[in-house]
Amino acid sequence: MPSQGTGANVDPRSLKPSIDLATVIELLAQAISPSNNQANTDQLNPRGMQLFEFDEKQNKRLRISTSAVMYRLFAQPKFKEALKPAPGGGFIQNLSMPAYGNRSRVGGCLSDGNATKLPGAIDRLMVAIDQALNTAVPSDSILSTLLLDEAEKQLKHLAKKAGTSFQNIANTANLIHLAFQAGDTKDNKSVATVICARERVENTDYFEQMCSAAAEYLENELDNDEDDVNSSIATLKEEKNRYDSQIERFLNFLDDEALSRVRLTISFRIMEAIAENSRSSNDPDYQLLVEYVNRILTLVESAKEEGYTVDLMTHFGSAVEFDLADELSKATFYYCLAVWPEWKTQIFEQKTKNQVEREVSYRFRVNGQNPELGKPAFEVRLDQIREYLLSNDESSLQKPWEICRRLAQLIFLAVVVPKTDEEPLTKESLTEMVNQLLANFKSQGTEAIRQTLEELQERSESMKSIAKALKEVLRDRRQKVISQVQNRSSQQFICVKSSIINWDRLEGATLGVRKLLVEPQENTSEKVEWFKHIEICEQPTKSLFSVKVTAELSEYDLKTKDTISKFRAKRLLPQKLLQVCWVPRSWQKGEDRQWTYQLSTNASQFAGWALSAAIIVEYDVETVKR
Repeated sequence: MPSQGTGANVDPRSLKPSIDLATVIELLAQAISPSNNQANTDQLNPRGMQLFEFDEKQNKRLRISTSAVMYRLFAQPKFKEALKPAPGGGFIQNLSMPAYGNRSRVGGCLSDGNATKLPGAIDRLMVAIDQALNTAVPSDSILSTLLLDEAEKQLKHLAKKAGTSFQNIANTANLIHLAFQAGDTKDNKSVATVICARERVENTDYFEQMCSAAAEYLENELDNDEDDVNSSIATLKEEKNRYDSQIERFLNFLDDEALSRVRLTISFRIMEAIAENSRSSNDPDYQLLVEYVNRILTLVESAKEEGYTVDLMTHFGSAVEFDLADELSKATFYYCLAVWPEWKTQIFEQKTKNQVEREVSYRFRVNGQNPELGKPAFEVRLDQIREYLLSNDESSLQKPWEICRRLAQLIFLAVVVPKTDEEPLTKESLTEMVNQLLANFKSQGTEAIRQTLEELQERSESMKSIAKALKEVLRDRRQKVISQVQNRSSQQFICVKSSIINWDRLEGATLGVRKLLVEPQENTSEKVEWFKHIEICEQPTKSLFSVKVTAELSEYDLKTKDTISKFRAKRLLPQKLLQVCWVPRSWQKGEDRQWTYQLSTNASQFAGWALSAAIIVEYDVETVKR
């Protein structure tokens, strides 16, 4: 507030989140050495176990018991007190918890005083570790005994223990020179094609546009006088300058998620053009592709009108109720499709006074084989949905947003993936199909989910046919496809509707008023809500303000160049080999109050993997879970 007689106005911004790393390092250094009254006792106890222990009774082993150190760290009264969450205290300080469905990332910023305390704390930690190591290993020559001779022989022995083989032989590799070339000339040397869009975004100050448009709306639509308008805009600007404010998050949303919606629109246009170039063919595979694309486009538009509320609260808990339209508004949702274009933004961009220019490549997922599971991508997706929705693991119920996402994917795939020889769906029949599916899910729960997954599994051949047809169209007709997309997508606008602003709060607002934009409904994220108040248009509509985006599509062929080169390569093994084994163990206190220090489940099965000399790093499984 202004000070009387001075006119000064101090407007502190919110403190930036930070971490108190120095305190953690200080306490860790104190935990390296065992407690004085527990060290060197015959009784097993994490308070008295040394960090390092050298064992040469049978095999040479340097054990590093991180589990004991972590136990001592967490047991320290100072640790619990220093890192207890509190205003201005704790490990993470000044962190404002994000809204539902959002994430906050903290890192890189140290709390006050850390810059001067941290170097000394690290030095003390190094000294404590050195002292512990010198106690266990008084001579450096002892450490050298951990190095094994005959590295190849040792690796063969290890491979045999692990049930495999190790062969260090020379292999021949073929080196094929590849180069990108404009796709206007075709020859048999082409091995791949990339569709690219040179994206140019209007480089204007979004916030200045928002303020100007808001002032005009307040004056013309709400009949505010000049003083009220100036007060409201000053409040808007003050809120924008607050760290991680709602306004700042929305501006970042325009730069990221809203721009992704433009790219999603282009991917829709690409598939629409592919369907149009497939429609004239009588090939059943081509007709499946056409129906697949039509269903996706129809369902997306229908969801905007109908919403399609998914309600499985009876079966999965009160949080599992959502609108399918909210999930479909997310650009990343369409990764669930085994056949669909996927965009990748190049790391470099060029900024000028008037625009930001970057290159975006569109690559196609074609239901390829998952190399780890040996299954097509469509079947792997179904397995992931099945594992999450039909699992008996109660931990999945703790993530209702993930359940909602998997349910949305299942419903979407059940509607858009056609059966072989199935009649095309009209908009009305598709709406009826969705509503019937939602009713089945609500009444039958997991049984309806299981039945839907089984039906989708039978459509795996349909997805293979769709992928085959897509590849053929891209091979034979891609220039027509690109030309059509270019004509329809060369210029688009991100139009921000006036409804994005909470006019009841902004009108007549004074400094300090927050939440000036629309708030999300319960159990939804603010980004999902914001998507309802922007629109991607070919021409700017009546809106609060808009951002112009142009895209120039082209294609590049990846072609072989020159002749094939061959070379032979063999791994060069070191003269000495050092094995490091990470071993999970756990501390348990029995009914007799005695400690046990046991290998975790299955860890004992791999005991034979340790060679005659090794460093054994022991860690507590429960500690890692914290």
